[in-house]
Amino acid sequence: MRFLSHEDLVARGLTGSKPSTWRGERAGRFPKRTALSPQRNGWAETVINAYASALAIGRSPEEATAIAEAERQRLAETLQTAAE
Repeated sequence: MRFLSHEDLVARGLTGSKPSTWRGERAGRFPKRTALSPQRNGWAETVINAYASALAIGRSPEEATAIAEAERQRLAETLQTAAE
């Protein structure tokens, strides 16, 4: 599993500044970060791919975020099951 940094998201053209990304997260227009360590956060690549795909087919940012969050939840459940 690969995690993307904010710089990776900027390179893909999905977001701008860090504050605009944080505002989008809080407003439900951008997927939430995952804590990787106490000082490091990132986005699972599969979650960002789901978000970008939803935007590409014409979904609103809010709808795309809901789709991405469903993928994030599915991924969390898969990881939890694998750890058991």
